[in-house]
Amino acid sequence: MAKPLKPKATLSSVEDFLYELGPVKGDTITFKGIQFEVSKFERKRPPTLEISFEYPGSKSALNTFKSAIFKAVRGHFGTTDIQERPYGQYKALKILSDGSFLYLEPQNISGKGKGTVPANIHEKGTATVFTRALSSKKPFKSEDDLKNDAKMQTDLKKIFGTKYGHRLPDWLHSFYEQQRAALIEYSGPQWEEFVYGNGSFVDFFEKHMDKLHRDLDPEVKVGRYEKWNPSDIWAVKKGKMKEIKDKLKSQIGKQTVLLELNAILITLMEDNDLVGISLKKIDAKSSGNIKLFNVDTSDKLKALESYAHIELYDMSDISFEPDNILTLKSVTTYIRIGPGGKYFIDITRSGKNLSFNSQIRGTAAQGGQAPIDLVVKMLNGDTFNKNNSAYPQDADSFEKKVDDYEEMYKVVSKQASSQSQKLKFDDWKQRLINLYGKDSRNAIVTLMQLSFWHDAIKNHENNAEFWTDLLYYGMKVTSKGMFAPHAKIS
Repeated sequence: MAKPLKPKATLSSVEDFLYELGPVKGDTITFKGIQFEVSKFERKRPPTLEISFEYPGSKSALNTFKSAIFKAVRGHFGTTDIQERPYGQYKALKILSDGSFLYLEPQNISGKGKGTVPANIHEKGTATVFTRALSSKKPFKSEDDLKNDAKMQTDLKKIFGTKYGHRLPDWLHSFYEQQRAALIEYSGPQWEEFVYGNGSFVDFFEKHMDKLHRDLDPEVKVGRYEKWNPSDIWAVKKGKMKEIKDKLKSQIGKQTVLLELNAILITLMEDNDLVGISLKKIDAKSSGNIKLFNVDTSDKLKALESYAHIELYDMSDISFEPDNILTLKSVTTYIRIGPGGKYFIDITRSGKNLSFNSQIRGTAAQGGQAPIDLVVKMLNGDTFNKNNSAYPQDADSFEKKVDDYEEMYKVVSKQASSQSQKLKFDDWKQRLINLYGKDSRNAIVTLMQLSFWHDAIKNHENNAEFWTDLLYYGMKVTSKGMFAPHAKIS
């Protein structure tokens, strides 16, 4: 069987691919625990894509991040289209089809870190504290115990490094509460030392993701690890790491459906042999709680107090806010779910396409993005297409299809939360034409939004399950076998 052709590398196609590397918030992409932004300079000679980010603290960490980015891009497009070449004092990727370059531009190399502590740092910190608390059977009985433990403080300072060392005090409460919550369920078994990075179970599964599928007929691959599994670290029973990895290797064939693998992981979780743990930073005034998700097929795990029931809502708990695309104020729309809009889904631009992001109101906790292929399958519509290239790319093309979009506008505008603010269609049409001249990406994404909302309202206006599934697919918690069983500490 012939291998599928790899996409052609161009300045624009590489830019779009970068937005697929990880979760996107606004224009910021998170990949391998580092947040970065992409800038395109088409008029520069040669044209360039610039990846800018905060310096990760060491040359080694910088090279690791750079290698991962370059490997992902070259693997996606192929080395015949894109190759590593010298570029100024650094090496960059040259896109052979148009002679453009992709290069990294780290910021604040000599300064202290600003903003969010990268996930690879605070997750390694948690792994270190967990090893002490769970593996060594020496839990911290108070936050002061953790602060006053000289050996642990030395280890954590080494992990945070000079760049993020000043942020370590911000994380000590989370580290203490995380281990305290973990002890509620997992103080009994003997655990291996917690492994982070190479050799970990996150690393193990990432290497096998190309074999995992949501469906085989038609074939739908899972894609990235994060689209299936929210676990940041894994607890493994002492002496069983190799045995469990060998067992999983034998079960993961060329085409393995998630339902099969998730069933195996639930069995391992029942016996406390292997537990994936999802971590969230815990507010300074809050206590950590442990909840088990996606274990609905296990009577043993459902009997535990920490088992989390999926919250059930009806349409009286759900409200729509497509208003921003009806007034052309922005390309972000919302779905509010639960009493007082406790949860919400923001639908917004990710590169040139759409992302569906879940969040809990009043907290920093984000559920993440719902996998777009699941959204399309669940939507079952006839107008929405996940690819931006399926929509008018300029104002002239839009005007040729304006009748189609007028029909969609009529359907969606009926659901505006503020009927007095929405535009008349003729005014909206003219403003969208103007938007094509200012920012064609936002114009195209507006039409993508309109198409999504049209299909969603037409097919699911009174179907609460559809709207709540959008929420839970983003949070990676569902009773439908789409995501991995895990313990969440938040």
